Amino acid sequence: MKRPPFREKLNKKRITPRRQQLAEEHSRVFKDYDTDGDGQVSLAEWKDREASTGEIARYDLNRDGFISVEN
Repeated sequence: MKRPPFREKLNKKRITPRRQQLAEEHSRVFKDYDTDGDGQVSLAEWKDREASTGEIARYDLNRDGFISVEN
């Protein structure tokens, strides 16, 4: 079923800018944690910013010990 044209315009105006904003915010936060600029956040980098290391597993989706954009 095809969406009505007004619905597509509404989605483009309201959702796309919000997704862009979220992507930019995540990018800034990631860069803050990735202090050596290697494209991933190690456990050591995480410890520098967070008191607890337990939460790193929540973001390390592939369980390689790093948080990366690909996760």
